[in-house]
Amino acid sequence: MRRGIGEGHAAQRADKSDLGKEQPRTAPAERLGEQRDRQPVDKRRTDAYGGSVANRSRLVLEIIEGVRRAAPGMHISMKMNCTDFMPKGQRPQQALEFALMAEQAGLDSIEVSGNGTSVAGIRAGVNEGYFRRFAEALAEETALPVILVGGWRSLEAMQAILDETEIGFLSMARPLVREPDLPARWLAGDTRPAECVSCNMCYQTPGHGCVFRMRERL
Repeated sequence: MRRGIGEGHAAQRADKSDLGKEQPRTAPAERLGEQRDRQPVDKRRTDAYGGSVANRSRLVLEIIEGVRRAAPGMHISMKMNCTDFMPKGQRPQQALEFALMAEQAGLDSIEVSGNGTSVAGIRAGVNEGYFRRFAEALAEETALPVILVGGWRSLEAMQAILDETEIGFLSMARPLVREPDLPARWLAGDTRPAECVSCNMCYQTPGHGCVFRMRERL
């Protein structure tokens, strides 16, 4: 509960500074202290914060509730795993249960991600949006706006997702490492797919810089 109070104080400061948004991170790399997120493979406690999906979710729910009490007008978003992709890890049905509990706790939007390094070898129009299935199911179950990240490279594929499903928003990462001005390029009418080749070398460079951009500067 102490963590929820601390997040509440942080939310109040953010609210006063007009930042206007808080995002508890329950995706792979964003661990919540010694709680080790809420994944069953890590969460071996036997008290009120371990065991069932509800117990493993308790800390995150307390944080959401604490932020909501402290800053009622703040938009609270959450990035979460849809699966851990490991033995004894979280499965999609457990993630769905967690997301619906977070909605009841006061969440405003939810971003769907997954455990592990981003998928390599993404090709425009071929294998984009690799967390689509779970995000689509979640969007059917919740009234919250669902944000989907993971493998977007073309405007056509992105528009199709928005037209064909209840998913509300899409987010990108690696394409913007390769082309920080990609949205501006698309808005200007150049709708070629993102130049990112999904090599994942940005995970190994200082500051997660793109190796292609580094070479271009030489």
